[in-house]
Amino acid sequence: MVGNALSHAATPFLVWAEYEAGDLTVAVMDGAHTLPSLLPFDDGQRQGGRGMAIIDDVGGSWGLVKTDLGKIVWATIGGPADVPEQRA
Repeated sequence: MVGNALSHAATPFLVWAEYEAGDLTVAVMDGAHTLPSLLPFDDGQRQGGRGMAIIDDVGGSWGLVKTDLGKIVWATIGGPADVPEQRA
């Protein structure tokens, strides 16, 4: 999310993080009105575009809030119980 703010927003941004009861929540606020999207995994040729898919894949939740000044993108990932087993 920070990478997206650096690469795409071209505005100042603010990062906020909170750890509570085994859940890590990170939010990034920037001044761009362009919204992120959940892109499918590809064959590894694309540069970037995997961040939200990784959060989604490990059982996290994410969302966004549009504001008059831009947007806030947030993600929450739970403790070890929410992380899937290693894949073969």
